[in-house]
Order: sequence, then C-alpha cells, then structure tokens
Amino acid sequence: MLIFYFLIKFLNQRCSCLKTVSEMVAEQRKILQCFSAICFILISQKSVLIWSQNLAPTFMANMTVVRVTEDAPKGTSVFRIAAEDKDGDPLLYGLEGELASVYFTVNSTSGDVTIKEAIDREIYANSNDHFGITITVDDGLNALVKKTLHIFIEDVNDNAPAFKGLPYQADVAEQNEEVGMEIFKVFASDSDRGNNGSVTYEILEFIPSDNVELFEISKNGSVFLKGQLEFARASIYQVLVKAVDQGKPEAKYSTTRLIINVIDIPNKPPEYLSSVYHVRIPENLPVNTVIITVTAIDGDRGINNPITYSINGTSTFKVDNVTGKVTTASMLDRENMEELITIDITAFELVNGIKDLSATATTTITILILDVNDNKPIFYSMHGTSTDTFRAIVPEETANGMPILHIFAQDLDQGNNGTFGAFLQGPDSTAFNLNRNIVYNEGMLTIQVANSEALDFERNDFLQFQAFDRDQANSPNSEITYTIIDGDLVKYFIINGSNGVISVVKPLDRESMDVSLNGIINLIVQAKDGGNPALSSTVQVAITVEDVNDNGPVFNQSTYFVAVPEDQQDRCVFEVRALDSDVTDSNRLMTYRIEDGARGQFIISTGRGELQQSACIHVTPETRLDYDGGPRKYRLTVAAIDFGFDPNTGYTTIQVDILDANDEAPILIGSSLSNVFANENGIINTTIVTIQAFDPDTDAELHFFIRGTECLDEKGRKMNSSLCKNWFQLTERSGSLVYSGPVDRESVQAVLLRVQVVDYNTVHSSNMSEEGHVKIIIADENDNAPIFSGTENRKVVVLEFVTEGLEVAVLEATDRDAGKNGAITFHIGEVNFTVPGASPVNKTTTESFYVQTSLNSKYMWEGSLRIKNHLELSLKGCWKIKIVAVDGGKPSNTVHHLLEVYVVNGSSKLQLVFDKLPGTVLLMEKQILSILEAAVPGTNVVVSKVLPAIKTSNLKRTIMDIYFIDDKGIVVNPDVIRGEIEKNVSALTSLIDLGLRAVGSLSSHLKSDNKANLHRVISILAVANITSVALAVLLPVYIRQRYQRKLKAASSISVAQLTSVKRNPMVFDVPGTNMYTTEGSNPIWNKTQFIEVTSCFNEDTCSDQQSLNSLDDNPIADEKDYFNIREPNTYKYQEKRGNVFFISAQKSDSENSHEATAHNFLSIALASHEERKCVGKPKSGKMINLLNNRRLNGTDL
Repeated sequence: MLIFYFLIKFLNQRCSCLKTVSEMVAEQRKILQCFSAICFILISQKSVLIWSQNLAPTFMANMTVVRVTEDAPKGTSVFRIAAEDKDGDPLLYGLEGELASVYFTVNSTSGDVTIKEAIDREIYANSNDHFGITITVDDGLNALVKKTLHIFIEDVNDNAPAFKGLPYQADVAEQNEEVGMEIFKVFASDSDRGNNGSVTYEILEFIPSDNVELFEISKNGSVFLKGQLEFARASIYQVLVKAVDQGKPEAKYSTTRLIINVIDIPNKPPEYLSSVYHVRIPENLPVNTVIITVTAIDGDRGINNPITYSINGTSTFKVDNVTGKVTTASMLDRENMEELITIDITAFELVNGIKDLSATATTTITILILDVNDNKPIFYSMHGTSTDTFRAIVPEETANGMPILHIFAQDLDQGNNGTFGAFLQGPDSTAFNLNRNIVYNEGMLTIQVANSEALDFERNDFLQFQAFDRDQANSPNSEITYTIIDGDLVKYFIINGSNGVISVVKPLDRESMDVSLNGIINLIVQAKDGGNPALSSTVQVAITVEDVNDNGPVFNQSTYFVAVPEDQQDRCVFEVRALDSDVTDSNRLMTYRIEDGARGQFIISTGRGELQQSACIHVTPETRLDYDGGPRKYRLTVAAIDFGFDPNTGYTTIQVDILDANDEAPILIGSSLSNVFANENGIINTTIVTIQAFDPDTDAELHFFIRGTECLDEKGRKMNSSLCKNWFQLTERSGSLVYSGPVDRESVQAVLLRVQVVDYNTVHSSNMSEEGHVKIIIADENDNAPIFSGTENRKVVVLEFVTEGLEVAVLEATDRDAGKNGAITFHIGEVNFTVPGASPVNKTTTESFYVQTSLNSKYMWEGSLRIKNHLELSLKGCWKIKIVAVDGGKPSNTVHHLLEVYVVNGSSKLQLVFDKLPGTVLLMEKQILSILEAAVPGTNVVVSKVLPAIKTSNLKRTIMDIYFIDDKGIVVNPDVIRGEIEKNVSALTSLIDLGLRAVGSLSSHLKSDNKANLHRVISILAVANITSVALAVLLPVYIRQRYQRKLKAASSISVAQLTSVKRNPMVFDVPGTNMYTTEGSNPIWNKTQFIEVTSCFNEDTCSDQQSLNSLDDNPIADEKDYFNIREPNTYKYQEKRGNVFFISAQKSDSENSHEATAHNFLSIALASHEERKCVGKPKSGKMINLLNNRRLNGTDL
C-alpha cells in the first residue's frame, strides 16, 4: 500500500503541473497502468503461495537448552537433535558455528551429538558457563531451518586451588604483637564452581616448632598469632599452609609456605662474650698497662646498640668506656695487697631497654697478682721484731742438738722468689747448725748445738723431740727410747729411737691424703725409759703437709669430636673439662685457652667457682661459620693451665666438623637469563628454556616465580602489559619457562620477564635471590595470510583504445607477518572473458594481463595489473581476473581478489560535477555510489576517474567519471541513466547536498575521440565564417535597437520609482531598462520579471515567449557557461535553440514533450532546493545548472 501511496502522490504532483486536459488524462492513464501491473504481480505471487503445500520441519520445544558435563570424554553422546516434519519427509541434521565444529560431531540422520573435544568450563566462566551453537534440520525441499541451542557446561572438580600473590612473607615484632592478632592473610582461588571452588585453609606445620603452637589460620585464610615470638629463639618461621576445596568425591588441594620474619626489639640487656674473665699479671706492671679486654654485645641480636663500660670497687684498675680495655691505674705491690683480686665491670646500652628490663650487665674479672723477686729475706725475733742481731746463752752442758735459739725468717716474695737458704758462718759456726737450710717463703730457724765438745760439753746428737728423765743419768732409768705409737699415715714416717728425729720414709703425696685430714698428719710419739718398770709419756706431733703444684690439668679424652651447625651462635657448642689433683685452690684452679686451630672462629670461656674446672667453646660473635665458603673442619688445640707457682698445662684436641645450615640466598645463573626465542603459537606447556639457579646450601628447596612482565615492540618500547601477561609461566619447582597461552608476534614482538628464585628452607638472611631478566624474542610464524586493502571485489573499466603496459588497476595488500613470511608477490590465478549473450571463455593467465609487484612508500605491497599488447579490446564484455597474493612463508598463505574489468566506449560515461575538492569527493565516493545504485537499481556503478576541473577558474570543482553496468555486463547508455537520476527526487536531493552541481554525458553519436576532434575543427571553421557574415548583417540591427531602447526608456518614465544607489540615490529606476539613461551605462536588472512556469510550462506551446530555462543553449564544453551561476528566481531571456534533453534529432514529438517535461521538473526541483536554503534571507543564491549536452567530451572537461 505504501508503494501505491507514493506512486499516486508523485504522479498527481506531476499532473498538477500540466496545463492541458489531454496531458492530465494521459498521466492518469499511466497511473492506472502502473496500478494494474502491481496488482498482477501480487496476484501472481499469491497464486504461488496457494499451490505450495509442503511444510518446513520444526524443532521440538525442548531444543533450547542442553547441559553437558565438562569432563565428558570424547565420543560420549550428550544430546540428540529432535525435530518433526508434518509431511513425513526424511530429515538431515547438522551443526553450525565455530564452537560447534570444535566440540561436537553430529550423526546427520539420527541427530545424535557426541563429544569431539573435551570442554573446559572455566573458559566460559565469564559467559555464565554456556555458549551457543546453531542446530539445523533440512527436509531437502524447503529452506534450511536453523535454531540457536544454548549449551550449559556443568562443573566438575578438575582444578586445585591456586595461591595468589606468591611468595608470602610477613614481618612480626617479637613480644610486641598481641596474641590473637591477624598477622597475614593468604588467598587461593579455585576456578571451579560451588563447593568445587570453595576454599578453606589449614596449617600443616611450621619450622622451627619447638612443640609450641604459635600460629593458627581461619577458614578465610587469616593467619593469627597464638603465642609470643622471640627473636633469640628463632628469627624466621616457615609456615606450611594448605588450601583445600570442598569438591566431591575427592577434594583437591595445594600448599605453599608463609615466611614470617621475627623483628628483634630492645628487650634484652648486654651479654658478655665470656662468662668468666681470668688474668695473671706480674706485680711490677707499669701504670696504664692493658691487662685484659672485656667485650659485651647487645642481647638483642637484631638491633646491636652500642655498649659502654664502667669499673666498680677499685682504684687500682680502670676500664676504657668504649673499648672495654682494663688497664692498671697505679703500681702494684703483691706483698701489700691481696694476691687474688676481683673487680666488677658493668656494660651499659646507649638505648634503654623496655618492659622494665635492665639495659646493663655486670661481669667479674679475677686478677692473680704474680710475684716478682723484689724483696730480700728478713729475720724476726720471737717477738716479731725484725733484726739482724740475736743473742743466746748456751750452757756448756748443752748437748749436741739442743736448740739454743729460734729465729723466724721470711721472704715476702713467693715461690722461688721467696725461697732462700740459711747458713751459719763464723769461726764457731761448726759448733752449731741450723735445723733447715732451705726456707720456703718463711720458716722457723732453730740453731742447735752441733759439737758439744767445742763447748766442752759431752757429745750428744740433735733431737727434734727430746724427753727429760730426772733419774740418774747413764742409768737404765734415764735411757729414753722414742717410738711412734699411733697417728695418721704412720707408715710414711720413722723416728730415731735414740734421738727422737722423725724422718719421712717415702715421699708424701698431698693429693692422696684423706680429705678430712686437711693436710695435717698427727703422730703420737712415746718416750720410754729403761727402768723397771719402764716409765713413759706421749706427745702428739702435728705435721702439716704443704701442697706442691706437682699435678697438671688432665682432660678425660685426648681428642674430642664435635659437629657444629654453621648457623650456631651465642650458645655453647661444646664443653670441655680438665681435672687437677692438687688440693689447694692456687694449684687446683685453672683457666682454659685455645692454643691453635681456631682461625678466629672460636673462643673459649672458663666457668666460675666449681664450674671453673670446665670451659665452653663458642663461635666468635663477630664472625659466622660458613659451610659453603669453608673451611668445613677445624682442629682445635685446647690448653688447661692451673694457677700454681710453676703452672702446669694439660692439652686436648677437639675435631670440629661444620654442618651445613640453610643460610645462603639462592643465585640465578646468568647464562640461563640470556635472550631466548619463542615461537608464536607455541604449544601450551612446551618448555622454552629452563631458568637455572644455584644455592650452596645442601637442603635448598628452590621455587621460581615471575615478578613482572613487560611487553615490547620491535624497537624495544614498552607496550600495554596486558597484551602478553598470560603468554608464559614459570614452573615453580623446575624453573621451566613454558607457554601458558597463545602467543601472537603481530601484537607483541618481545616479552621481558622479571624472574626470581626463592629458597623455602632458608632460616637465615634473605630467602630470595636478586631479580633477573629474561628477554623472550617472539619468532615469527607464517600464521597470517595476506590481506587486500579493499575487501570488496573491485570493478574497473578500460577504454577500447589502450597501449601495451597500460596500468588497469592497482591492488594493495599487507601481511602482518615479518621477514619472508610477510613478503607478498602477486600473480594472476584465473582469467575468463564474458561477452553479453555468450558463455564465459577461459583465458590463459599469461595471454591477456600481467601483474607487477612492488613495495610502495606506505610499506604496502602493491600489485599493478597491466595489459599485454594482444588483448582483444574490440570485443565488449567483462574480464574476470582472479588476482592471487602469496606470502613468502613455508608453507605459504594465499588469498585472492576478484577484479572485473569492463571494456567500454569512452562515450558511455556519465560525468558528475561537484563543488568540492577531489580529496573530499574521494572520501564521499562510497556514499555517492550507494545513492546512485539506489537510484538506478539493477546496475553496478564503476568510477573511472576523479579529477579536478582544470579548465574552470574555480579550483573547488571536481569531475567524477562513472559508468553504469547492468547485471549482464553491458554498459548502460548514460542518457538513460541521466533520465533515471532526474526522475528520482530524493536521490537527486541527496547528491545536491553532497555538492553536486552538474550532470553531463557524451553524445551518443560520437563513436571515437578522433571523430570528436574532427568535428571540433569543422565547427571552428564554420563559426569563423558565420561570425564574419554575422558582423556585417547585425551591425545595422544593433544601431536600430539602440535607438529603440532609448525610446522605450522615455515611454516608461511614468512607472519609474526611486532606487537607493550609492552613486545617485535620486535616479529613476525604469523596469526592463538600464538604470541610467546615459549612453554606455552598465545594465542592472533591479526588477524581476517573473513569468509563471505553469502558464508556459511546455516551451513548445509558447512560441511567442523567450525561454526562461537557464540550461538552454549552455553547452558543457563552454568554459564560461559550464559552471554558470544564476540568482534564484532570476532568469535570463535567451533565444530558443532546441531542448538539450533531446536524445536525438529523429525522436518523435511525444518523446520530446516527455523529456522536456522531465527537464523542467528537474529545474524546478533544483530551484526549490536552493530557495529552501535561503528562506527568510533576501540574498542571492546560486543555482547550478545540471547540464546535458551532446557535444560534451571528457577531454573538454
């Protein structure tokens, strides 16, 4: 009905413009004929519908949604396509779509659909776990029936949780975090759905544990502190966390390690490197002599505050408050001071501790003052007075051995320095003797009678013990016999029965004596006379056995074997003990030292008190053992030295084996970080390169990670990292770099990975290596076919007269691949020639055309199609040429482009003139062609040229040469096309909006350019002759018209009106005349003499009036008139010379009338279009003439 409405409306508009009844009747007749034709078409179509009885098949109602399990194996039947046909026709089933071809196969007769490739639900997680395919059914009679079927994928637990953001590390301050506080949160994602993707967490273990629960984890991954951490106990913890999903029937899990670094805080006082300090110094040391250095360190190993020192309770010594060196402050005198001195040294931290803990520590230094022989022996009287003169009275009856004088002698020195000899000198010295000639430090000297005869007394021996009997001398009653009747260790002594001298039978051993004796031997000596009965008396003799440093320290083993972890610090790695059998402290107590083999790595400290018999070996705090750097074995020679006067030393050997501890950070091996090449489209999980790392620790557990990804172009410039982020991944344990996604070299040319290796077993220092860089250069594969710059099949035209090598068309193509893979060559794949009304004829690819390949300035491969000299252009028709573009890859990729070449006559083109620049017209080319194809249905529009109108002074004018080719390949007459365009008002209006200003065509009777040139020469000669004759004839006529114009102006003065003119505002304005009556004035048409178009619409019926058509007598070839511009509603009177829209001089009158009517309709439409642009503005507009002249030639334009 819409067609009827617009057709009747359009024809009625045309009829309303006719001025005779006969013309209106003729137009109404045409309307009825069109209406009848349309009705016939509809009725004929209706009859066809009535006779078509076979119905198309339909799908069953349940063919909308299908559910498929993602783990369904290949070959499993998952659903059946169900359809019905009312006619009972046999049905064939099928699937369409890319996804359908990937995942399913269908039995065309039964409709059973089976799995071709397993479906991974996670790929379609973002599309709600489903995708669509197209199912088809065909009964062989009707059109193929299609329907979209939604495939929903049911999830199975095929993915384990994956931890994100690895590696995990947390820093926790010791004893400063509240119990129950969250210290870290782990997260693992599971790409499965529902319970299969629900993740919970648990802690499997943590190292070191010490059987104390320090950490716990919640179900959401939050790690909480369950107990206080101590840096001294452990500086690092490794927590093994397990993430497990809730899938059935078997849950999947994964594990990772959380590294917790314990941060030390200042909560411990300083600690001395040695628990006891002993030093032995001579008494004659100069002032300011360093006797020992004490060293303390911060008890908080992770802080290490500086330490200062002070000394307490003595003025004899002083300490440097920074270095801890103890020096003498005054001269020492052992004889006037204590031999064993203890002093206290206090160490202070410069930063006070916290939590009310002391920031000081005190140690004791035991100083043994060694004697120097700086004193001489001194004799003392019994009254304690030193003197060198003694007096004694000796009766002459004094027997030999009778002590006559006791002298106390002393040397304040010690040991050998205090041991001195005592001698009697003088003329009478032989009469006396001393009880001892050697005195150790001090002793009682007894002068005894040695020779009583010298004193004139009877001779008698010296008795140490003497008994007196008052009985008669020299009688049995007065004879005294001495015996030891009882006592301790009697067997070690003997007494002379006559004189009572007690002598030692065998050497005494102070160490073998009973401890309870305390070194004192008590003997009971009896003196018995010879009377009858014998009389006797007893006396107790106490003999003190002095200890001599005759025993050295003895270790219980000559060699000890010890294994020490290389991370051992601040603890006693081994305790040694030596025994000294001497009983006095000076001879028994000892100190220890390492004589050899320590290499600065070990120190030894002696215990206090009873523990002084033992010593502990420590690792030097300023150093660390290094199993990896060596040495791995130490042989220590340890000495134990007692404090005796003549010190004894005992030795032992300690064999120390260093055990490896994981204290070294891993190192990436540089050779494995060099540039590598990866093929684009590499197979997933294929190894590209293996990143190698070295860790000197024997128990290293290395894990590899990618820390960052950078996408680079071929010049090394950074690109969006999301382009290549998921292309590669590192196998965590092996370090293999593998493909994890499709790699496309055309989007990214290189990838720079920042990689790192982590040792999960490291307990000291950092467990991470420094980051390394791996540059992956993407190697090109020939995975892109060439692409022509224009996807649609092109149509070009060729004139009849061409030369060899003429370029017919240029095709551009690109290939995204690089190198040889992107190099393109063109050749002709197939050629056939079609003549209207005849069957296509195949031509060889070399006999008609050839292609030249080159690389243009835009770096695009260019194929220039050219003509060979023996091309048969005399035959009008269509050459269909398949241009093939082949890249240089192996195997190569090929793409073809169909080019249709039409051989045409130059007079068959239609020329459109636009008031736009050529570049603008080229941009609008597709829009122009779509309008033209819609205006002239059933034709293909081919643009031959778009060139600037060189002959015109207006540089914005552009000429477009076009050809119209029908479905049979025949070029349509441009005059017919011109008429169709003029009839289509909407198309014409759209073209005018795009800048169309003229439409022209070449004369149909001009067959060649040669004829056109010949006609031009003849026309020029004819015009020259006519001009000479016209000048002679028209000169008198001109003079006559001149005087007639003056008379007409004079007779029209009565209707004149005033017109405002700048030169003369009061001059009369005469309609139809010059503005001024003076001779030679410029003509001005200030009054529009408008003649109603409807009064003389058909110029043939108004022979007495001038034509107002601006297109009359205005040939396109004339430079001045080709772009003639008229004011709207203003027309110039011209002599009628015939209508330019006549197709030929031999056409009938009715045809002339019809074309004239169409021409006038076009002129009114253009004028109306220009007037609408100027509504409300009384300014002049431009009316561009649409020119159609038979004498127009392409060369004239």
